Amino acid sequence: MRWNRRSSREWIRPLVDDRTPTPPTPRPKRQTAAILLAINLVALGLIAGVVLRLQEDRVQTGSQVVELQQHARTAMLAAEGAVRRAEDLVQSSSADIESRLRGLSQTTWQDSTRKLEAVIGKARTSTANEVNARMTADQQFEQRLLALDHRLAAVQSQSEIINVFRNIEERAAPCVFLLHCTFDYRVVGGTPGDLETGTGWGSGFMISPDGHLVTNKHVLQPWKFDPDLASMLASKEIELVGPSRIYAWACGERCVSEAGVPLLSRAFSTTGPRKLRIAGFAPDALRPIERDTLGRITEPPLHELDNNDLALLQLEGGPYPCLALAAPGRVRKLDRVMTLGYPRGQRGLECGIAQTSPSLGTVRKAEDTIHITASIIPGNSGGPLMDERGEVIGVVTRIYSETLGICLRADLVRDFLQRTLSATGTPPQPGNAVITTRQSFYR
Repeated sequence: MRWNRRSSREWIRPLVDDRTPTPPTPRPKRQTAAILLAINLVALGLIAGVVLRLQEDRVQTGSQVVELQQHARTAMLAAEGAVRRAEDLVQSSSADIESRLRGLSQTTWQDSTRKLEAVIGKARTSTANEVNARMTADQQFEQRLLALDHRLAAVQSQSEIINVFRNIEERAAPCVFLLHCTFDYRVVGGTPGDLETGTGWGSGFMISPDGHLVTNKHVLQPWKFDPDLASMLASKEIELVGPSRIYAWACGERCVSEAGVPLLSRAFSTTGPRKLRIAGFAPDALRPIERDTLGRITEPPLHELDNNDLALLQLEGGPYPCLALAAPGRVRKLDRVMTLGYPRGQRGLECGIAQTSPSLGTVRKAEDTIHITASIIPGNSGGPLMDERGEVIGVVTRIYSETLGICLRADLVRDFLQRTLSATGTPPQPGNAVITTRQSFYR
């Protein structure tokens, strides 16, 4: 232990300070020496006490040091044990933590894997749904585009067809004539000079350059097809007076005055300077007369609505532009066709000039007669039914309803021409038709 002078002073100071100071008194020298000796002895005693005290302090301090060292060793051992326990704890804790982390990692990995698989499944499902939806949308879009293409193609085809038939109409119109028939009759037993005049309107088309014109019989002989006239003629209530008169105007000619009166002098006719003659009729096919018990006519001898409703005229002069008959068996269902004629006769001519009126449609049936969807109006009778080649495939004859017209096939016209012209000995002159091939109007 290191000696500390300050601490010794601190031990001595209380002893000195506890003495009560007294005023100095004169003493003899021996007393003074005794006093000094006593003081020295006291001082020595004090010093010895101090030394003993210091030794005791040393002893005590050494024992304390030993105790402290023992305590230190104990503390060190305890610390080492604590350290070992801490290390064990740390090791066990780290192992536990590692196991926990491993378990947590495995659990987290499994959870994450399941979640990822769920997300992937949802993504696949949603992707598949989106792909299916997109495929469906694409298919619908493609179907719409295809439908639009079909519509556009149909529009283009319709436009092309219209252009084709427009070209045909422009070329065929000069071959189509407006026909007008008048006939006189009187009431039996009436005033001899009191005559009635019947009229009929229709169309016809030129079939040869030498002026042969094909039309319907009921255009030129309307009394055979009208129930009232046929009944009165059969019952002798009326009778025809003289032959009928027939007039024909070419397309573009003025045929009606501003007052609505037919300009007969300008037409080809059976009575005027521009000669027209009847070349022949198809054989009549009249129904038998039927009467009741009183002898009254219930069914007049009307003409059958058959294939004999054909007539042939011939105009003087020529050569004339003409139309060509189509080859046999060419007509099929749904073929595009056009009728050409003068619907409503003179009442359909607003400017008084003969102008053809075309109508487009399709074939609904093709047998002995051709049923078409093109509109047919009185006045169209006798006009040509034409295909996309510009050839005549039939003759417009009658209507069955507003949406169904009936035409006689060109084969019947060809047979009728051969029979009629061979019987009269005047075969038609050879010539070129205005439109004979499809190539002429497809450019």
